[in-house]
Amino acid sequence: ADGQGAHPRQEAGARRLDRRGPGRPGGGVAAEAAGGGVGMGGVACRWRRHLGDDIGPRQAGLDEGEALVRSAIESLVGVEPPPVELAQLHEVLGLILRERGLYAEARAEFEAARELWARDYGEQHPTIAGVRFELAVVYHRDGRHAKAIPHYEAAAEVFEQVFGGNSLEVARASAGLARCLGEVGRS
Repeated sequence: ADGQGAHPRQEAGARRLDRRGPGRPGGGVAAEAAGGGVGMGGVACRWRRHLGDDIGPRQAGLDEGEALVRSAIESLVGVEPPPVELAQLHEVLGLILRERGLYAEARAEFEAARELWARDYGEQHPTIAGVRFELAVVYHRDGRHAKAIPHYEAAAEVFEQVFGGNSLEVARASAGLARCLGEVGRS
């Protein structure tokens, strides 16, 4: 209610939950109650903000967060159709694992999120682009620049199509791509 509106990815998440409807896994009133307002559409965004804050040592918080997210994932495994929250939880777990420097595990979680979301939206959706950006960051931090480049490129392309060339998403993906290219000696 601050007048600024939700981030486009959050709005897309809210529409997904509404489309599934009450009584279906991942949708309706139960999802809104679980996530507060728009379902769990903003969970990953809230975790990104938390992980990005300079709050000093946070190992205990990461341990607790990882345990909670793993427990939530376990509770949703096998639910058909897979609820949107499952993809969101995989993304959040990927963020936590990346923060801890567990890059192989983080990649697996981001790929799981990507696979679940791609079933509903295809590869050219901004949510998929967001996950591809996170994959690029993981590969980049792990020193695997050649693997990061196509993910940065794909994310930047989709972000530009959806949000326009002057968006923060395009700038972030393009900056990551430029750093990667510079580190592998390309321009």
